[in-house]
Amino acid sequence: MTDAATTWCQLARYLGIEDLVAAGDHLLTVRDLGARRGAYANVPALTRAADAHRGSTGAALLRVALPLLRPGPLSRRESMLRLRIVCAGLPEPVVAYRVVEPGLGAYTPTVDLAYPEYRIAMEYEGDHHRDPFQFRRDVARYERLQDVGWIVIRVTGDDIADVPTAASTRMLDRIEDRLRRRGWRP
Repeated sequence: MTDAATTWCQLARYLGIEDLVAAGDHLLTVRDLGARRGAYANVPALTRAADAHRGSTGAALLRVALPLLRPGPLSRRESMLRLRIVCAGLPEPVVAYRVVEPGLGAYTPTVDLAYPEYRIAMEYEGDHHRDPFQFRRDVARYERLQDVGWIVIRVTGDDIADVPTAASTRMLDRIEDRLRRRGWRP
C-alpha cells in the first residue's frame, strides 16, 4: 500500500496532464470540514514524492503538473475548466472563492472559480445540478450574486469535454468577453 503522494506519482505513467492535475488538486483539497478531515496530501509531500520518482516513466509530466496544482476544486471538471482557461491565455481564476459582499449580509457563497476584482464567477454545472432541489438552490444563489453585481458564467460538460469542441471555444470566448467588459486587458 502506498501513500497518496506516491500513488499520484505512479499515476503519471497512465494519465494525461489534465487528469494528473485534477488528481493532484483532489489530493490537496480539504474534505468534509464537519468531520475535520484534512487533505490527503500537501504540495511539499507531492514534491518530495515527485523527486523520488525522477527517472521513472511519467517523471517529466510530474514536473509539469506540480506548479499547476491548486487546492479547492471539488471535481475533475472544475480542474479541467481552470486549466483550459489558463491555457487559453486568460488570467488564472481563484479556486473555491468565498464571495463576501455587503449586499449579501451573512450569506457568503463559495463559487467554483472567480475573478474577484472583476466580480465574475464560473460555475461548473455537473449532472447533480439537475436535481430539482439543487436546481432551485442554484437559481436563488445566482440571483443573489447578480443582485450584488456579479456575473455568473455557467459551464457544462459540453463546454469542457475531454476533447475540446466548438462549445469549449465558445465558453472561453464568453469568459474573455465578460473579462473585457469588466475592464480586463491582456
